[in-house]
Amino acid sequence: MDIAEIIIKKLNNQLNEEENKAFIEWFESSDENQAVFERLKEAKTQRGNIPVIDDLDSVLALDKLILNYRAKRKKRLIFSIMKYASIVVIFLVGGYSIWQYSRPNIVIDPNSVTLNMGDGKIIALSSNNLQNIIDDSGNFVGTSNQSEIDYTKTVTQDEIAYNCLKVPNGKNFNVRLSDGTLVHLNAGSSLKYPTKFCKKGFRKVTLLGEAFFEVSKDKKHPFVVNANNLNITVLGTKFNVSSYPEDTTINTVLVEGSVKLAGKDEKKAQFLKPGFKAEWTTNNEKIAFSKVDTSVYTKWMEKGLVIDELPFDKIITKLERFYGVKIENRNQNLKEQIYTAEFSNKTINQVLDTFRVDTPFEYKMTNNQIIIY
Repeated sequence: MDIAEIIIKKLNNQLNEEENKAFIEWFESSDENQAVFERLKEAKTQRGNIPVIDDLDSVLALDKLILNYRAKRKKRLIFSIMKYASIVVIFLVGGYSIWQYSRPNIVIDPNSVTLNMGDGKIIALSSNNLQNIIDDSGNFVGTSNQSEIDYTKTVTQDEIAYNCLKVPNGKNFNVRLSDGTLVHLNAGSSLKYPTKFCKKGFRKVTLLGEAFFEVSKDKKHPFVVNANNLNITVLGTKFNVSSYPEDTTINTVLVEGSVKLAGKDEKKAQFLKPGFKAEWTTNNEKIAFSKVDTSVYTKWMEKGLVIDELPFDKIITKLERFYGVKIENRNQNLKEQIYTAEFSNKTINQVLDTFRVDTPFEYKMTNNQIIIY
């Protein structure tokens, strides 16, 4: 039996012990193999099963699943795609249809911290009670409380599963990964990570938003944070990364240790020293370094809000995220005003009143909706 047939049986939970060993060996042998399988597994979760067919469209189908690979790996990826193309098909000829997933619709409070599990289940993490996280197969995944989810006691599984934690505006939440690494997630952020890191290769996570990482040391398994095509590689260190969707730059601030920053071209990688900030421009992948007070960039973990020479329009975005409110600015005089300020444990009203001292304006607040006049 070749590896493609084993992959299909794995997706359908039909492997015997010998076949499962072969799968694990293939899965852990390269990053490409792990990415291929994760894409196939996600597609199966949405669509139910994997058809079998032999035609050129299967090549195109798998090609669509292989995202965000570095350019230098492209030739090797195409070879892998051709190897398995005759068996595994995700997209049908002339397009594809989305098959309905049988899970019942569950309404989740949009203000809740949510966990998207590898089996497709989405759960809201309780704000008060300690809860055990169990997947659909009955496997123990981790525990969570009002401020943190912990994977350090996760039972070793044959299949690598990815979770995605999403933190809404107005809240912070922590993740303790299986290796002991502690990640502090800021408001409006999400982190994708394996419930258990592989025994071989890198420890990889994907960040959207802002987080502070306290990485457990492991020289054999470097820790990699991917943020909008920027790869930040470390062995064991403490650093802050800010990469929100609306940002044109990714800011990495190193508190201690050492990190490597690399975009699509690994040869252009650069190292960041403690006490410095690296500002990576997303459209041209240029990096600018500057010495900073690192505490300014980590105050959000202590409910602090720092504004550094920002126009009011961008300040609105920070306020919406920090306080979980919606703000509409109808005051034209405020839009281009530049502010530098620092707030600690202040309400949204206190913050707005502070800005009013510099530039007079009125505002009306109804529930979480604010209109500035």
